[in-house]
Amino acid sequence: INECANANGGCGSGTAACLRGRSAETITLAVPGKAPVATDTGQLYGYSVDGWVIPEPPLARIAAGRHNRVPFAIGTTSEETAFYTPAVYTPFDYQAYVLSQLGFSLGSAVLAQYPVFSYPSPFRALVAITSDARFVCPARRLARAVKSGQDEPVFRYSFEHALDSSTYGPY
Repeated sequence: INECANANGGCGSGTAACLRGRSAETITLAVPGKAPVATDTGQLYGYSVDGWVIPEPPLARIAAGRHNRVPFAIGTTSEETAFYTPAVYTPFDYQAYVLSQLGFSLGSAVLAQYPVFSYPSPFRALVAITSDARFVCPARRLARAVKSGQDEPVFRYSFEHALDSSTYGPY
């Protein structure tokens, strides 16, 4: 069992010093291989408010006008979550997974917006949901917040290069 499989890398209360003593490979192996549609935190990776370098959540800082007003660019790829989205093979598996993660009411609304037959496979439909939820929508929200608080240009991009399906997912 990987010694870094828990939230603090298996380091107890002395996390910083402990993690500095770990190899990059050990730290990398601690990252979960799959992610659900929704979690309590909503993210696998993100910022850490430390009171110094990042004094407050970035979106709150931007909304309050306490950000540097500079040209800004943010973007995503079309299939951000493809490497860690759970495998779903059938339309039934897709529907059951989404409903199990989001509940009936929200899950039904999401399924209506992402109909499985609009995608090459149920897996690709789930990748679309998870990519939008975890990356695309937050990037759009951040770009809008920055734009509303400055005159400098704001750019948002989407990188649409198709990945080789043999490297991930049940296509």
